[in-house]
Amino acid sequence: MKLDSGRELKRRIDDIDPDLRVNSEDKRYLCGICYALEDFGNGEHIDVLLGPLEMASDVEMREYWDAIRPLLRSTARNIAGDRKHNKFHSVLAIIVYGKDVFVALIQAKFDESFPYHMPHTLALRQLYYWLFCAIILSAAAGGFADQWSSHAFLDQFMQDRMKNLRNKLDLLLRKKLDLLGHKV
Repeated sequence: MKLDSGRELKRRIDDIDPDLRVNSEDKRYLCGICYALEDFGNGEHIDVLLGPLEMASDVEMREYWDAIRPLLRSTARNIAGDRKHNKFHSVLAIIVYGKDVFVALIQAKFDESFPYHMPHTLALRQLYYWLFCAIILSAAAGGFADQWSSHAFLDQFMQDRMKNLRNKLDLLLRKKLDLLGHKV
């Protein structure tokens, strides 16, 4: 269930080495990115992203964090900004439901006979109660404009992460070669 995985992701991110000094804002960004990554590849991309922060040596962890940190804010904001929250559906559901309730109350007030509701009518009313809540909750949760918009942001993030890691590795290799060159 997605809610349980969100808690697990938060726990994993909170357990990142305190020596790394990850601030709460960066943790929130990292949580958001991981939560979106979970929709693709059964969550295997999350392990690719968080693995070096959980299992690498201190130096590797620091280098990895320095490579992904500049990308977190922009990617998380792009993902959050792309979600749409459709309040129109909620307002429309409330108006339509309210109208039907008031029409039924007015009819009952002016109808002299005892109203007998058939079982199927009661069942439909119960369905409306459920549907009403479902529309409001789904509109509040929001969603992406299309299924590929978040994928594009996440793909760009992963590519930029690899580019930053390659640049860090090249820099480290040059430093080691310079040190070896000076010893010879």
